[in-house]
Amino acid sequence: GVNYTYHEGNATTTALMLKTPVVEKGVMPEPTIANARLTDHFGYEYTGHIEVPADGIWEFLVKSDDGSALHINGKLVVDNDGGHAAVAATGRVALAKGQHKFRLLYFEDYEGEELSWAWKAPGKSEFEPIPVEALYCK
Repeated sequence: GVNYTYHEGNATTTALMLKTPVVEKGVMPEPTIANARLTDHFGYEYTGHIEVPADGIWEFLVKSDDGSALHINGKLVVDNDGGHAAVAATGRVALAKGQHKFRLLYFEDYEGEELSWAWKAPGKSEFEPIPVEALYCK
């Protein structure tokens, strides 16, 4: 699972979302916005560890409406920040087999809520959803 912090308030970037009031904290199986209390003006911070099954260059995709950002081991890997319609952004990072810290930020400003993420293993040609079994919170 993943730890989450749910925020409510107006924001136009993930950094501003982190400054809005925290309404709820907890653990969920995977990042989802399905349980958000509002349809606009909210955000999530998801943290935990992701189990990478092999060494190599991993590519991550985050699709969101509005902004999102994915950090792995403290490094910004996918920058999809700002207010926008549903759009996907990708980034690559070299990872060793094993668990790595991640932080996924998301905010919803106005209309159209969407958040999904996926990864592409080294040598693969297609992105695949990140399995729930690969996510851990400590």
